[in-house]
Amino acid sequence: MLRRNFIQQIVFSTGVLMASTLPYGFSRLLAPEVKADPSRQLRPPGALKNDQAFIEACIGCGLCGEACPPKCIKFYQRDGGSKHNTPYINPEEKACILCNKCMEVCPTKSLTLIPRENIDMGISQIDRLACYPWVDRGICGACVSICPLGEHAIGFEMWGQYRPTVKSGCVGCGLCVEVCPHPSLPIRIVERSQGTVMRHQI
Repeated sequence: MLRRNFIQQIVFSTGVLMASTLPYGFSRLLAPEVKADPSRQLRPPGALKNDQAFIEACIGCGLCGEACPPKCIKFYQRDGGSKHNTPYINPEEKACILCNKCMEVCPTKSLTLIPRENIDMGISQIDRLACYPWVDRGICGACVSICPLGEHAIGFEMWGQYRPTVKSGCVGCGLCVEVCPHPSLPIRIVERSQGTVMRHQI
C-alpha cells in the first residue's frame, strides 16, 4: 500500500512539474521573434558576447533595469521570441551612461563587472554623407562633447570644419546617437567588424 502511494505521489509530482512548464513553452510559441535593427537593440554593458549564451544565462529578474539611473534598459516582450524578458538598450531613445550599476547588481554571469574602457557594446559608425559637419552644413560636435570616454573614443578632424571621427576606444554606449541633432541619425552603433565609417554601395 505504501509503495502504491509513493508511486502515485511521484506520478502526481511529475504531472504538476510538466504542467507548470507549459506556460513557459506556450509563451515562446505565442511570442515569435521579430527581426529588428540590431543598432536599436544593444545588450547592456558587460553582457556575454555570444547572444545565445547570454539568453541562457539571464534569468529575467529585471534588476539591471531597476538599477539603471537613466532607465535606458528595456526588456524584450512578446516580439522577443527566445529573448523574451532579457534586457536591451535602444540608444536612439535613451543611451547607456557607463555607470556600471547594471553589472554590479546582476546575480548571474550574463552581465560581468568590467572596467568601462573594456566594455564592448559595439562601436559608433558615422555616415559622412549625412553628418552636418561632413557635408559642410555647419559645426555640430554634440557627439564629441557628450562622450564619457573623451578623446580615447571620438574626436575631431580639423580642416575648416570640426568633423567627428570615431576611434578604437569607443565602447558603443550610444550617447552620441542619443544627442545627434540630425533627424536621419547619421551615427549609430554597429559591430566592430563593420568599421567606424559607413560604406555606401554605388
